[in-house]
Amino acid sequence: MQRHKLFLTALLFCLIFSTGSFSQTLVKGDPPLTQRMVDNVIDFFEWSLGVHLSESQKGLVTQKLSSAWQANNRSEMEGTAQILALYDQLQKLSNDDLAKRRPEITDGIVKLLRGDPNDAVARMLLSAYESAAGAPPNASVSASNVPAPAVKVGPGDLYGIYIATTKQLVAPGPGSSVQYGLTWKPGRDWITFLPGGRVFKRLPDEGLENFDYNAAIRKYPPAEGSYVITGNIVRVSWPSGGGMTFKRTPDGELWEDRTNWTPLPKVSGLKLNGTWAVQWNEQSRERTITFTPDGRFAERGFLNMINWETQEIRQGSGTYSIRNNTIELRYTDGRVLHINFYVFADELKKPQPSVIYINSFDFRPI
Repeated sequence: MQRHKLFLTALLFCLIFSTGSFSQTLVKGDPPLTQRMVDNVIDFFEWSLGVHLSESQKGLVTQKLSSAWQANNRSEMEGTAQILALYDQLQKLSNDDLAKRRPEITDGIVKLLRGDPNDAVARMLLSAYESAAGAPPNASVSASNVPAPAVKVGPGDLYGIYIATTKQLVAPGPGSSVQYGLTWKPGRDWITFLPGGRVFKRLPDEGLENFDYNAAIRKYPPAEGSYVITGNIVRVSWPSGGGMTFKRTPDGELWEDRTNWTPLPKVSGLKLNGTWAVQWNEQSRERTITFTPDGRFAERGFLNMINWETQEIRQGSGTYSIRNNTIELRYTDGRVLHINFYVFADELKKPQPSVIYINSFDFRPI
C-alpha cells in the first residue's frame, strides 16, 4: 500500500504546472482532476525518464489517474498537496540547477517504478525508460537513412522542420483506435528552424536540401523570423512584432501551451516500393505514383494531386531520390522537381512506411 501511494505521488508530481489557468474537468472531486493535470503528469514522466510515450501509453496514465479520482482515494489525493509544496521550492531554481537535479529525480522515479512490479503503469513506464536508455543512437532511423551533413549546425542552433500536434479529447467508439478518449493529432502547421537563428514559419516547398532561405522569405514574407535559445527555452520573434515561446524537452520536442511541436526526421536515402495514393476518395486514389527500390518511379496524375492549382500537368516517369526532407524527381523528359517530403519517426521503424507525406499530402500504399 505504501509503495502504491508513493507511486501515485510520483504520478501527481506534475500537477504543479497547472496553477492559475482554466482546464477541463475530467473527474469531479476535491480537488477535481483536470485535463491540464493529466497533460502535465505525462509531460513530467517524459521529461524525467527521457522518453516519448505513445498514445496508448498516455492513455494508461490517464486511466490510472481517473480511477484514483473516481475511487476518491483520499490518501493518494492528499499526496498532491505535498507535491505542490515541493514544486514551490523547485520553481525558485534556475534552469542550470534544475538540470543538476534531474538525474536525482530520474533515479528516484526509477526506484519507485521498480518497487511496484504489480502496477501496469509502473511496468509500462519502466519498460519505456529502459528501452530509451538502451537504444543505440538514431535507433528510429533505418540503416538506409544516412543523415545529410550538408548544413553546419552549431551548439546553439536548431535545424529541422517541426510539425504541430495538438492534444484533443476524442470520443472512442466502434472502429476508433483511440483509447480512453485522449489522443494527439498532427495539425497543418509547420515551423522550420535553421542555423544562425533563422526561422521559416512554413513547410519549405522544396524541403531542406539546398533550401534557399532568402528566396523563400521573398516569396513568403510573413514566414520570416528569428530565434534565440536560453537554457531549455526557445523564443521566436517576428519582424512585424510578437513571437512564440517554446519549452524544449530532452528528446528535442518543443512545447507551447497545449501544442507539441515534433521534429520531423531528416529522411535521407529512403527507398520505397509499391503504388501510393491519397486515400480521400475514388478520384484521389486514381492519381498515383509508383516507386521501386532501385530508385525509379512512374506517376499518373500525381502532380495534379499535390498541387492546389487546377490546370492539368503532364505525367511521366524517371528516377527519384530522397535526401534531407526533399524528394527529387528526375523525369525522362528532362524535368527535375524538388518537393518537400517527410515521414514520422515511428513509420521509419517499419520495413516500409504505411504513410508518407509529399507536399503535406498523406500518401498510402494501395
